[in-house]
Parts: sequence; C-alpha cells; structure tokens
Amino acid sequence: MFDPAPCGDRGRGHGKQVGRSTVLQCSAWDVVAVLTRRAPVAIGVVDLVRDSLRMRPDRIVVGEMRDGAAALETLKSWNTGHPGGLSTIHANSAGDVLRRVEDLLTEVVARPPRRAIAEAVDRIVHIRRTAEGRRVEAVLAVEGLETDRYLLTPLA
Repeated sequence: MFDPAPCGDRGRGHGKQVGRSTVLQCSAWDVVAVLTRRAPVAIGVVDLVRDSLRMRPDRIVVGEMRDGAAALETLKSWNTGHPGGLSTIHANSAGDVLRRVEDLLTEVVARPPRRAIAEAVDRIVHIRRTAEGRRVEAVLAVEGLETDRYLLTPLA
C-alpha cells in the first residue's frame, strides 16, 4: 500500500515489522519482527509502533490496519522522517483506500488528519483475489491534498 524501500535494501539501521502475525514476510538480515498478544499482558499494535520508534528504524511495516488507534499511530510514525513504511488494509478499490483509512481514524479522532494521511501515503497498490490467484488491479500515486480532496495519479 505504501512506497517502501525494497526489503533487501540494507540502508542504515533496521526495519521493524509490527503486527498480529507475520503476514508480510521479509528475509532481510536486519529485520526485527514484533507481534501483538492478548495475554498475559495485552500488547497492541499501538504499543509496538511506539516501541519500534525507539529503535530508530529505517522502515516501519505494520501487517494490517484494523482499528483507528493503530492506523493513527502508524501514520504518525511514518511522518517522523523515516524513509519508508508499508501496511495492508482492506478496501473495495484503490480509490477507496484513503477513505477507509479516514473511516478507521474516525474511531479515535473527530476529524481525520487528511494532511497527515496525504503526507504519509505515497503509493497505493490494490490487489484483488481472483480465481487464478491474487492480481494487482491498480497502482496510484498520492501527490498530496488539494482543498478537501486527495490528488491521485494512476501509475498502473
């Protein structure tokens, strides 16, 4: 969904993978994967994203945005100068992705931070499941925010 540096790019420092399970896989040697848990002490995506920032990551990878608190913390972390991030989200189309992020954010804020969304998200890749398997259906570049609408450019 977002425009990360390639997984194999060693850059400086480490990449951090945050999520409920290791859905997104990366075989780079400098990845630190952390998982949520419910017991004995609950640790959520928000806690893991905040903790990952203390490790000065180059990339922050969040398995799936499922709730507003995790979406907000992920967007905030991507807007702190880290060169790349990646996450997945369920949406009906590439054009619906940013609206879906906004919907999640309204679980925790009265008004979604559209400017922060437009600054954090560079690319949207919509993948559809078909009878033949998964297929990339659309790729959009997020060019920014103009008045009250996102500027999206089709790339594929």
